[in-house]
Amino acid sequence: MFNFGYRALPTRDEFLAAITGRPERASVRAFAAALLEDHDPISTAAFAAAIFGEEGPVEAIGSAAGPVREWNFSPDQPRDWRGRWTSTGAGGDGRDGTGRSQRIEQKDADAMLARLKRSPRGRELFEKAEKAAKANGASGVTVKVEPESNLPPNAESACDPQHGQIGIRDDVSKPSLLEDIIVELENLTKAKQFTDLDTKGITRLTRDDYIRAKERLEFESVQDTARVWKAAAEDCGQDPSKCPTYGNPDDVLKMDFDTHFNRLSREHKERYGNQWDEANSGGR
Repeated sequence: MFNFGYRALPTRDEFLAAITGRPERASVRAFAAALLEDHDPISTAAFAAAIFGEEGPVEAIGSAAGPVREWNFSPDQPRDWRGRWTSTGAGGDGRDGTGRSQRIEQKDADAMLARLKRSPRGRELFEKAEKAAKANGASGVTVKVEPESNLPPNAESACDPQHGQIGIRDDVSKPSLLEDIIVELENLTKAKQFTDLDTKGITRLTRDDYIRAKERLEFESVQDTARVWKAAAEDCGQDPSKCPTYGNPDDVLKMDFDTHFNRLSREHKERYGNQWDEANSGGR
């Protein structure tokens, strides 16, 4: 069971805020909830009508069409966690032409890791992660494709610093496969910091300070991922200007931690708050 440093899928409120920025609109909230429950592709017109309160094809929406085109909405492509469709085309990111998930296999992860290691920046990251994992007691680094049941709830990927293992869910897209590997390698480079937080800091820090410390380490991994993606994505057959989850790497690198922390959902922070509660409950 992987239980460390995982990237969780968004809550409904996170999804809603990401695609609209207007969570107070009840009609949009209902539509976002429907999207999360029904994964069948929808028409661009239906999406535009729900978001902008107008009917007809997206071209008829006028000024509202700008954000739609900017966010790359397309009824024939699968959506990423921000509510945007990916730019790789139907069937190009681990899904078939109907938008249904296709399973990735271990050979896909092995091939992606091999391509990443052939990139100078990717090889540097892997060697750094391997060194940190070994220093933390692991024999090396392995990347395994796992069924959803072997990962933390709602997690797309996870890593176990004590054993140097990275788990990637078996229904991610090819771009997300690369991004997940980079994210978890970055987390492994911080294995000692995460382990110290979870074995020592968790009982010494206040609840709020522990949450901020965990989120800060993850934020560092996010920014480090953006740097590696810019340098290595093209060598791995991906667009260096578009991370599947984090968007434009340059935008990620411009963000400061406080801005990032304030944008995180309560649910995301409370995952670490709940860990603190369990560690400090005194067996109650």
